[in-house]
Parts: sequence; C-alpha cells; structure tokens
Amino acid sequence: MQRPTGVRHLVVLFAIALAVVTYVDRVAISFAAPYISKDLGLDTRQMGAVFAAFGWAPTSVADPEDRATFRAARLRWDERDDEPHRSILAWHRALLALRRREPALTDGRLDLVQADADDVHAGLVVRRGHELKLVYPQAGAAPEDFAGLDFERFSLQPMDGPDVIENTARTVDYCLRHPQWRLSLQTHKTLGIR
Repeated sequence: MQRPTGVRHLVVLFAIALAVVTYVDRVAISFAAPYISKDLGLDTRQMGAVFAAFGWAPTSVADPEDRATFRAARLRWDERDDEPHRSILAWHRALLALRRREPALTDGRLDLVQADADDVHAGLVVRRGHELKLVYPQAGAAPEDFAGLDFERFSLQPMDGPDVIENTARTVDYCLRHPQWRLSLQTHKTLGIR
C-alpha cells in the first residue's frame, strides 16, 4: 500500500480558498450592484446577466432598488415566537453560548487548526482545541483508534437513543479500564431536557 502524499492537504486548502474567493466575489458584486447599474446604465434584467456570471440565476436576484425587496428583507419581530423561527433562534443562541463556553471556538489562530485525511475512517478530520470527545459505542470508531492523537483531554460520551442506559454502563466501564478517557455526560439529557 502506497503511503499517502501531501497533495490531499493542498486540495483541501485549494477548495477552501476557492470557496472564500467565490463568497467574496458574490458579496462584492451584490454591494456594488447599484453603482454598476447606474454607471453602465443597466436595467434589472441586464444586471441579472451580470449576477449570472457569478453563479446566481438571474431570476433569483432581487432588485436592490425595489421597495418590495426592502419590505421582504425586514425582520418581522412578531414571528420570533412562532415555529420554525423560535427553534432557529434557540439554535443560534445555543451556538453562541457554546462559543462563549468553549475557548477553542473563539480563538481565530489558524495555527491551532489541523486538517488531515483520515484513512482509517475515510473522511476528513479537523482538529481544533484541546479536547477530543467521542460518542461511544459506535461501529468503526473505537476509542483505541483515536488514543494516539495530540489532545490534552479525551472524553467519551454515551450514545443516546433507546440503549442509552446500556451505552452509559459500557462507557463508564471503558473509562474505568482506560484512564486516558474521561466520562462525559450531557446533564440536560440526564434531566430529560431535550
């Protein structure tokens, strides 16, 4: 078996750079659209063709100068207590709380991020921070496969579901037999808060 080369890392970096450039192009062209339209004397249909060059369908681009676009883009605060808006707002609040709680998620230093192709599990592994948390047990992801990685803390989380009691017992047993791993419990699930 041939040893993998570093080309895969270059491919991942190129894909990320391409996504960033595409995003920046779209943001820049949408910001500049009114100025381009005015300077070149282009109507809405012609501006649709300009947007199409950046991957947008001309029919999906709202006219930034149309009052209907402004009205449609305004937040309707009276909807925030209705579904699905309430769930989406709760999800965003949970993500913000997670960022405040986990220092590794707020640190913007790219030297702390490591991306590798995982030949064992046939996927991309992105490591950031000091803790590895693994749901246990799960097929194809034995803790032994991860024990040699460079983390300060290794945590096992019992797999939720109909077998949660058995999975918790197996996780506790594994942590007792392998002191490198710590038991990680989600208190809200233990209390029945979903």
